[in-house]
Amino acid sequence: ARDDKLGMANMLNNIGAVYFNQGYDMKAIEYYLKSLQISEEIHDTLRIATALVNIGSVYIKPKTYKQALQYLSRSLPLSEALGDQDAIGTSAVNIGEIYLKEGELDSAFIFFEMSLEAYKKSETGNIPYTLNNIGKVYAEKGQFTQAVKYQKEAFEIASRRNAKLEMAQALVGLANTSIKMGSLHSAVNYFKQAQTLALELEAPYE
Repeated sequence: ARDDKLGMANMLNNIGAVYFNQGYDMKAIEYYLKSLQISEEIHDTLRIATALVNIGSVYIKPKTYKQALQYLSRSLPLSEALGDQDAIGTSAVNIGEIYLKEGELDSAFIFFEMSLEAYKKSETGNIPYTLNNIGKVYAEKGQFTQAVKYQKEAFEIASRRNAKLEMAQALVGLANTSIKMGSLHSAVNYFKQAQTLALELEAPYE
């Protein structure tokens, strides 16, 4: 029955997320792909878009940017058709990150702006994450005042929400901007604050 398949698609997606959060990327993709397959069988656009975003997120690594873009470029129009602001924001911020890492700053900026607009309309949108990334674009362009402005705003919004991971990410962003500015003393301070939060959260990457 359709409901059973819908339940399975959800469950497979959730198992994939558990593996992804534990750092088992290939296992995560395996479950996300199964979820995608079932979602396509029952033509559930929301589940298809979710699986595509998730697969794209796993592939955001230097060696697999091309695969990430393929999945995310499919998820973005589906998310727009659904009017799912959270999925639009996530697809767009991830695409923007790939362009940023490839040094295509103008493309990155367009997708980050799209993400910010969508996240502002969504209930659960990760606004600080996108603001931090817009700051990174400005830092790459050498426009440090703008970079710091966006990254401080990211930190403030994350603080108000008591979102410690996003606070740590914004502090790392500010630290890296400080390095580009030659303010090493500030960079060390930001890194230390970020480290305290990351240790509290047991967030290994941060």
